[in-house]
Amino acid sequence: MFTEHDAPPRAFAVRWLAGLCLATLLAALLTAPFTDSVVPYVNDPAVLGLVPVPGHVHRQRAEGWGDSRFGRFGVSVHDDVTALRGPTVAIWGDSYVEAWQVDDPDKVAAQVTALCGADGLTGVGVGQSGRAAADVVFLLPRYEKLFSPEAHYIVLPHLSDVLPDGLRFFDDPPRLVEVPFTAGSLGLRPILERFHLQLFWRAARTAVNGADGNRVVRLRPGPVKRPGAGAGGLGGTKYDRPVVLPSDATLEYLLAALDAATERPLVFIYTPAVPRIRANAVETQDQDAAAARHVAALAARRGIGFLDLSAAFVRAYQQTGEFPRGFHNGVPGSGHWNALGHRLVAEAICADRADRARPGGGSSAPGAR
Repeated sequence: MFTEHDAPPRAFAVRWLAGLCLATLLAALLTAPFTDSVVPYVNDPAVLGLVPVPGHVHRQRAEGWGDSRFGRFGVSVHDDVTALRGPTVAIWGDSYVEAWQVDDPDKVAAQVTALCGADGLTGVGVGQSGRAAADVVFLLPRYEKLFSPEAHYIVLPHLSDVLPDGLRFFDDPPRLVEVPFTAGSLGLRPILERFHLQLFWRAARTAVNGADGNRVVRLRPGPVKRPGAGAGGLGGTKYDRPVVLPSDATLEYLLAALDAATERPLVFIYTPAVPRIRANAVETQDQDAAAARHVAALAARRGIGFLDLSAAFVRAYQQTGEFPRGFHNGVPGSGHWNALGHRLVAEAICADRADRARPGGGSSAPGAR
């Protein structure tokens, strides 16, 4: 029984809900500078795909600490690539080139411009999470209509990145089929953006699945089983397992498709996960070195260059004591490139360009065009 000093159940519920809403709003405001923002996407008819909304500034805090401003056509660092003058190089890749973990001046494209700026060269990074070399086949001619790079550099952080998300496309016979964009590709994004619910959606997904995708909220008590970690404590990622290459026929088909998509020089940049910490020691040997040499040999037959930066990454660690991958809020030597890693890739691009200018030089690949 309620006394005259007790609040009726309805009033208590109203105060409790109001307090919950106020506390949630206050927490969102106080923690916003220290959490990832949500990237809104729009369909861009010029490139026939989804790109971040031009002008949007993304805040990345879960890995690294960077702010990225998006220009037109899904390109960061530059507001509008169609306005660029002078020589340019295109740098293709997935989230490594997208590089939300570092500020715009530290991204590989900006560092190419800074390092090669004396020659007037401008680096243009065309990166998007999940993108593979196979995707570049369709994108090359579309972006060459927007700006005219003198060469294309395709980043391979792992050899599985030659194919979409490491999966084999149609292999018998080999062929590439582009999945067309539809309104359904946006999923819930338009609704979330219209009602400004992106932050709450991200928070809810993180609360349930965790930042690393492992489930963290459940109703059943007791210990939680998690995937066994590899020797490096990376949770058994693709970087812990030797790569399994697709058939030579598939690789040769992909290389031929890339070769036919442009008349400009093509160069792969391979940046394996070395050096890194495994079994309480710093590992400097790339477990996929033999596979990398095989891909390089196949590429050379098509006149496509192949730059293996494993030695450069290891040498930088030995000289500075710093890993090219990883951040203060993650595992040293693991994850995306930090500013040092981006600089090493930029230096390789500038060196390759200088070597290409010499007769018979370029990309350390016999026959590279």
